Amino acid sequence: MREVDTQPEFSPAMLAEERRAAAKASLLTVQEAVEGFRLFSADKKYPASLAQLVEGGILKSLPNLPAGMKFVYVAATGKVDIEVTEADE
Repeated sequence: MREVDTQPEFSPAMLAEERRAAAKASLLTVQEAVEGFRLFSADKKYPASLAQLVEGGILKSLPNLPAGMKFVYVAATGKVDIEVTEADE
């Protein structure tokens, strides 16, 4: 009897799409936390850094991003984005 391979095969395009979807979910989590911080802060300001979201207990920790990606945050506007630091293969 022949052994059946039960591991699915993923193309590079499928893996790249999965990475983008994971990054987008993390980005939305952090952006919502930034907005929540502003909404409930006494001075209605955005956090000075993303670390302040963890220090203030809004997030238990910053979400992990796929390898080769990092959060970019602009405190003046509260905008959170993701920078790709290496090629998205």
